[in-house]
Amino acid sequence: MHFYFSSLSVSLIHTFTQVRAAALRTIRYVLATPRDVKIFNSMQLQHLVCRSIDVLPKNDDERVQALKLVSI
Repeated sequence: MHFYFSSLSVSLIHTFTQVRAAALRTIRYVLATPRDVKIFNSMQLQHLVCRSIDVLPKNDDERVQALKLVSI
């Protein structure tokens, strides 16, 4: 699981909003067990999710995916 999050973390800092939104959507689907959440938190990826929530108003898709991830 660590490998998946490492690969997806690169997409969370991509310049295109669609790529970041897709990465957030994928992370939401990958987080299936409490162990997955612990790995996610240990990699400090929650900071990048918060960054996606606090983006420019025109990046609605990214913000929606970040909020969906936070709400699971």
